Amino acid sequence: MSAVIAINRIRCPVDLSDCATVRQAACYKACMIARSLLACVLISATVIASAVGGPAATGADKGARASQELGEWQALRQAAESGDPAAQCLLGELYTAGSLLPQDYGQAVEWFRRAAAQGLAEGQFALGLMHRHGRGVRQDEGEAARWYRRAAEQGYAEAQVNLGMLYEAGLGVRQDYLEAARWYRKALECGSAPIRGAAAVHLGVLYGDGLGVERDDAAAVEWFKQAAAAGEPTGQVNLARMLAMGLGVARNDIEAAAWLRRAADQGLARAQFLLALFYRDGRGTVKDDVQAYKWLLLSGALTPEDARWTITAVLLELGEAMSPDAIAEARRQAREWAAAFDARHKQPD
Repeated sequence: MSAVIAINRIRCPVDLSDCATVRQAACYKACMIARSLLACVLISATVIASAVGGPAATGADKGARASQELGEWQALRQAAESGDPAAQCLLGELYTAGSLLPQDYGQAVEWFRRAAAQGLAEGQFALGLMHRHGRGVRQDEGEAARWYRRAAEQGYAEAQVNLGMLYEAGLGVRQDYLEAARWYRKALECGSAPIRGAAAVHLGVLYGDGLGVERDDAAAVEWFKQAAAAGEPTGQVNLARMLAMGLGVARNDIEAAAWLRRAADQGLARAQFLLALFYRDGRGTVKDDVQAYKWLLLSGALTPEDARWTITAVLLELGEAMSPDAIAEARRQAREWAAAFDARHKQPD
């Protein structure tokens, strides 16, 4: 139980290209492509389907589709070269993704820069991401913050939450928790559900840790609840932590286990590890060593190698009390879960 209590609150990724789950990254990529395609009114529904992983074409359809798409890509590039900022941003996205065009970060930066120079918020945000991660340009958090700000000031929620994260971490700007909170609150006003969830998680962390505001566990719980209800796995695991420790809310191990299970099912390694401990200890759920072993295996597979030592230690200790048949069953269930997860979140070739 002490291992659960020792776990600190966790934050969302610094931006949506580093989402905690494959599902979120795939959804972000698909939405960006589809949104740009619709704005340009240049690419047909056939190409949209291929971009977001629609049904595969039959052999008879492939030749006609290839000819159709060639003409559409030519039209898209012509529009971009003629100065259409939405087309420029789309080309940048496609060069970044490397699925429908060869991956080329340099080309992506060039097209994002053109779109950003014309004031397109999506292009400004995308250019900020490239600077943040050093893709096609030298990594420069200050330059990332500058482009995030331009998009954020236009009401672009993704940029608002990412700018807030830079202020929270003190990357490229002077660390300022109040300024971070201000941008998170703005993102809550107009962002999509994933963006609102990310902003709520960070506000919960600020209140829970007393960063820039007076510590208020009850307020942190409310922000984590909002994020958890939006499906944000980091919000779910943070809410579970508060419930398990009775911080800002009455202690409720059953509810904590339920939220951990939701986050674990989304592929969040931290949630999988904590859920394994709940099953091992019979906390908030029936004691089940097979389930505990399964979730430990899955958590280890998603955790960086240099951070696996705690998982390995718990796994070895648990395995000593299990029969070979029980361990084999846990391994089988882990393989099945991983296969089903990969099938659900497989990105198109």
